[in-house]
Amino acid sequence: MNNHFRYLSLKGIFLLFIAILAFSFVSCEKDINYSQMFMFYEESEDLPDASVDSIKSFNTKFSGYVINHPESRQDDLFEPTVENVRHAAELKGLNLADFSINIVIDTTWDRDTTIYY
Repeated sequence: MNNHFRYLSLKGIFLLFIAILAFSFVSCEKDINYSQMFMFYEESEDLPDASVDSIKSFNTKFSGYVINHPESRQDDLFEPTVENVRHAAELKGLNLADFSINIVIDTTWDRDTTIYY
């Protein structure tokens, strides 16, 4: 009976360890994304002093990140970063329409599709 209890106890500890390990990876990914948004925000604060090409390059990089990580729009630093880009564009006389974040939706599969097995 004592050996059976010890086996169940070790099995439970092992399963608990696996669960903790799995949750630790989930939280690490989230931290990486948010630290990336912080780095974008920090870089965007220096844009008013940057050249026009640097502002365009930053906008391309930032837009690509937001498209690939849509959850980044929920970050508290998203709006301030966008405002920094808009402010820098206004200072350099750039067209603000060029600084929108566009999402393209592929409508190729918008009709019924029959799959035969």
